Amino acid sequence: MSLSLEDFRRAYLALPSPFFACIELTRKCNERCVHCYISDYSDYGLSTQEVFCLLDDMKSLGVFFIIFTGGEVTLRDDWRNIVQYARKLHFMVCVFTNGATLTEDDVRFLKNIYVHNVEVSLYSHNPDVHDDITKLKGSFARTVKTIELCVKYKVDITIKSPIFKNNYSSYRHIIEYAESLGIKYLVSPIISAKNNRDKSTFDLRLDDNELDNVLGYPGVSKQGTGVFQGDFNDSIACKAVYNTLFVDCEGYVYPCNQFLYSIGSIKESNIINIWFQSEKLKEFRMIRGSDLKDCHKCDLLNYCRRCPGMAYFEDNNLYGCSSTGKQIASSQKRCGILIDDRDYWYQVCDCLRGD
Repeated sequence: MSLSLEDFRRAYLALPSPFFACIELTRKCNERCVHCYISDYSDYGLSTQEVFCLLDDMKSLGVFFIIFTGGEVTLRDDWRNIVQYARKLHFMVCVFTNGATLTEDDVRFLKNIYVHNVEVSLYSHNPDVHDDITKLKGSFARTVKTIELCVKYKVDITIKSPIFKNNYSSYRHIIEYAESLGIKYLVSPIISAKNNRDKSTFDLRLDDNELDNVLGYPGVSKQGTGVFQGDFNDSIACKAVYNTLFVDCEGYVYPCNQFLYSIGSIKESNIINIWFQSEKLKEFRMIRGSDLKDCHKCDLLNYCRRCPGMAYFEDNNLYGCSSTGKQIASSQKRCGILIDDRDYWYQVCDCLRGD
């Protein structure tokens, strides 16, 4: 019997260890994407040795899957050393990248050390649209070259494409392109606030009609039976607080990088102590459906991907309604699309963003 990554993830829910950990290696980036959640691109990140020590502690903690994100990971001179060290510790590794800096030798390197997956951000089939979003001339050609090199060398790759006003006309073409290459894709209309709570990015979000068109498209929608399984009152409000960690490039630790409530710093304590001893994290783990009073009376419950991190960060209420979740759920309901538990978890993974 073969086990999938999802089987492992579900098994980890019964363990006191995080399954996923995401490390922001840097905020420096060669692109300046108009929708990006990063507000300041100046921080290079933790030192090589600090990252190595963090990976050692994550190994001891029982982490199974490591995601490296940025900024642009490959702008660090030591990015190969870090990825190689993670593989030496037998982590499954995923690298988020915009693909504009990777060379053929880099792709061969990723193949030879058996990274699990590379996720590349592609915003349009139209070079002008893509480059206008990234503000980097020629980025489309470089990104597409990276995608096709990954296919050539059989490196598992996922195209990620957030959809908003600027590239709304592109989502079907992106899906068709990914399918023509036989690779995975993730198309999402969720545009987050910046990490300093600046909501100017919300102006880029799709209107209701555009949102329905995207979410109702067969290549985007997924059928299911509802986010909350079994008794809603006893359901876990956020799986991330049980098996996900995010460490930013300054060393602050969060449940995930959509849940930007710091639960500690690796410069003051190690990740093991933070995971087991953070009082705030213990509080988050106690939240159940019964605590979400707005959800009880909401007719969107079975369509909702409510993220408590977004409710906290964008709406200032950890226990309240997520305006982003409500917008997406309203569209899901209009399109008749229920959300199953696996799809919900995939959305959580997508929240470990690198677009």
